[in-house]
Amino acid sequence: RDRLRSRGLGDVYKRQLPALVLASCSSDDVMNESSKGISFLPGINKGSRAIETTTANIKEFNVTAIGNEALYFSDVNIKKNGAAWDSEYLWPNYDLDFFAYSPSVFGGTADITADAQKLTDVKIEQKLADQKDIVVARNSGTKQGEKVGLTFEHALSAVKISAKVVNPNLKYEIIGVKICDIQSKGTFTYPALKAVSYTHLTLP
Repeated sequence: RDRLRSRGLGDVYKRQLPALVLASCSSDDVMNESSKGISFLPGINKGSRAIETTTANIKEFNVTAIGNEALYFSDVNIKKNGAAWDSEYLWPNYDLDFFAYSPSVFGGTADITADAQKLTDVKIEQKLADQKDIVVARNSGTKQGEKVGLTFEHALSAVKISAKVVNPNLKYEIIGVKICDIQSKGTFTYPALKAVSYTHLTLP
C-alpha cells in the first residue's frame, strides 16, 4: 500500500509478521496524497478482571481492512502516538470493514481474510500471571468519516471465586478451589453483528 510519507504509488511494504503480507493495490484504488489517512479511535468496554486491558492502558492493536471483497491491508500494528492512533494508509475509493485485536501476541493465530475472520487455536495459559486479556473489535468506515471508532470487547470470560462467613463465631479455612471442564483452547469468530462465536473448544 501507499504510505503517507511515500511520494509514489504502487509500493508494497511487508510487515514484521512473516506469515502475513499486504495485498497489492493499483493506483486507481487509492486517493491522492492530499486525502486523509486512516485513523482510529479505540475504546474498551469495562470488564471484571484483575489485570485487564482498558482504554487507559492499551498501547497498540493489530487491524486488518477488507473492501471490495479483498484485503486492503492485513494485520497491521497500530501504536498510540501521543493521543493519535494513525495508520500509514490512505482511504480507497470504497468502504472498508476493519477487524482488530489486542495484544498482538495472544497465544493463537490471526486468520483474517476476505472469506473468514477468526482468531484460531487461542490457548489460555494455566498460570494467572501468563494469561492475556484478549480484546477484539469490528467496525466499518469510509473516507467521508473522520476516525474509525473501534469499541473493543473482552473475548474471554473472567472467573472470580469468593467466600463469605455469615456467622462471626465460625472460622473457615479454604485450602483450595477446583474448577472442572474449563476450555483451555478455542477459536473466536468475528461477529457479523454483536453476537460472538466460539468453536473448536478444547478441554485442558
